[in-house]
Amino acid sequence: MGRSKYTPETRNAVMASFVTAMKGIVDESGLEGTSIRRVSLATGYSSATLYLYFEDINELIMMSLISYLSDYVTDIVESTPENESPEEAYRRSWQLFCKHAFAHPAIFLNLFFGPQSDKLNVIAKKYYELFPEELEQASGTMFDMLERGSLLERNRILLTALADEIGLTEHEADLANDLTLAFFHSFLQEASQNNYSEGENTTLTDRFIEGAFFVLRGSCADE
Repeated sequence: MGRSKYTPETRNAVMASFVTAMKGIVDESGLEGTSIRRVSLATGYSSATLYLYFEDINELIMMSLISYLSDYVTDIVESTPENESPEEAYRRSWQLFCKHAFAHPAIFLNLFFGPQSDKLNVIAKKYYELFPEELEQASGTMFDMLERGSLLERNRILLTALADEIGLTEHEADLANDLTLAFFHSFLQEASQNNYSEGENTTLTDRFIEGAFFVLRGSCADE
């Protein structure tokens, strides 16, 4: 007789155990310390079982890295004030995102700009199906933004209301979004190449925020 099929609940539990175990390995040894053998030992499941649930180890690693966004999600949901203007929401989102990204620059570089980042929307959807509680406090525009994987799409959602308020066309908003993400990528690389202190990361955040709004001002400048 063949093995009975796992229920959806059992499948999710097995996948979640792999993701949690891989997150622990990354916490302990960094991305360079990840391996199929280590995650198999940590979960008690064979490498063959891993391949039943994940395309390969890279998909598992990417899914585990999404867990590094959980503190950011908590911060942004818990700090949302009433009657926040589009500019305030945009500024607060980037300030909090930079706080967490610059604290773990190698993780965020791999997650949003690494070789698997083009698959992030699909991987993020799978992750939040396993850990729906991480988004349960979010709603509206914030939920739409947080559930996306692509950083370009996440920022474009937040930028929409602000772009309308300052009079950007759709094309100008898209261009501002592209420039802002390229700008952020360079700052994230800087943080990754230097062992900055918390204070230095705050200064880096302030520089980025200033630059991000400079891009917006330039986008809506009279021709």
